[in-house]
Amino acid sequence: METYLLDSLSLNLTTSLEYQLTQIYGKDKKKLIIRIPDVQKQQNSIDCGLFANANAVEFCQTGFKGGTHITYEHKYMREHLIHCLENGKFTHFPKNYFGKTPKNLKTKTHIILINCDCGKPDTIEDMVGCEGKTGRKMCDVWTHRSCAKKNMRGNRWFCEVHR
Repeated sequence: METYLLDSLSLNLTTSLEYQLTQIYGKDKKKLIIRIPDVQKQQNSIDCGLFANANAVEFCQTGFKGGTHITYEHKYMREHLIHCLENGKFTHFPKNYFGKTPKNLKTKTHIILINCDCGKPDTIEDMVGCEGKTGRKMCDVWTHRSCAKKNMRGNRWFCEVHR
């Protein structure tokens, strides 16, 4: 499954955002594929809510998955959001179209690994691997160091299969 992140502020995934995404979409998964298409960027640090709502409405109503071929009319966005909230119904935000959706939409892809049973991303802290072997093959089970503490033998950790 792919998750689309329509981010009007940047194209980078922070550790905090990885954590949030795994908590929402990562249950019983070993990895998340996050697609971050290029979308119109906000010009300040206070309009993220406006752009989040505008992109969400566009996504829900048209399947919009990004692209700079659509630009919102910034000066009308706040007024439009208030109108939607007062009327209890979301409609398309005022925008301009600049052609069709490009065939080669600029998109960054991030893969978030989730090896630990706790469901948190691998990047939030150090990981330790199981020291067990099956024949000559080393075990490939990994966990966060803090999650492994209860099953450590000295500096070594063993998964359930190799305990």
